[in-house]
Amino acid sequence: AEVRVRSLTDVDVEQDVIEWADAVLLGAPVHYGNAAAALLSWVEEGWAPFWQDERLDGKLGGAFATAGGMAQGLEHALTS
Repeated sequence: AEVRVRSLTDVDVEQDVIEWADAVLLGAPVHYGNAAAALLSWVEEGWAPFWQDERLDGKLGGAFATAGGMAQGLEHALTS
């Protein structure tokens, strides 16, 4: 299997996700109970046009996050 790791600024959603990937993992640090603003912006602007694309059917997805300690909102960020 081949793995590609991309920065949000380098991702071409159609080429890297829709056409190439079998699975997609998104990760970000958590700040005040929210995922990093860069990831949220990318989801709204880069990912949103492809949200209902039928070519996503059958692809696996996952998310991970990191926070600075207890009660930093990590659980909230992963479930929202």
